[in-house]
Amino acid sequence: MKYRELGNTGLLVSEIGLGCESFAEDGYRNTKKLLDEAQSQGINYFDLYASDPKLRRL
Repeated sequence: MKYRELGNTGLLVSEIGLGCESFAEDGYRNTKKLLDEAQSQGINYFDLYASDPKLRRL
C-alpha cells in the first residue's frame, strides 16, 4: 500500500480509501468483515459519511 502525508500533520494515509455509505444496504451485517479486511490490506482512510438522516441520528 502506498501512503501520503496528510497536509502538514505528519499523518500517513493510504492512497486507497474505503467509502462506507453503502454498508446500510445489508443492515450493516458485513461492516466488521469489510473494515477488518480493508485494514489488513493497509487501508487506513475511511469515509464514514452517510447521507441518510435517519442513520445519522443513531
